[in-house]
Amino acid sequence: APTDIQQYGGSRLTNAIGRVIMRTLGQPLEYVADPITFAATTPDGKAGSFIAPTGPFELGGSPGFVKLPPAALDDDHRAALWRESERLTGVRYEIL
Repeated sequence: APTDIQQYGGSRLTNAIGRVIMRTLGQPLEYVADPITFAATTPDGKAGSFIAPTGPFELGGSPGFVKLPPAALDDDHRAALWRESERLTGVRYEIL
């Protein structure tokens, strides 16, 4: 979605490129919650499925099932993300 987040976190050049990409291909703000609503209401959802906009680069378009990014299937990446999330939030969870 074309939010102000593209203005922070990178160099001036990458921030500017991010803004242009999101304005050109990004989902309008009024449609940002559509994938979440779709995921919460579809009877076809299954564990391990991935729902996102189905347009180019998954930046816009109608919500639907898309291919899970390979990094999401990488156990080392998942464990590192979990540890970093715990560190940043100060909350520890036990994985069952």
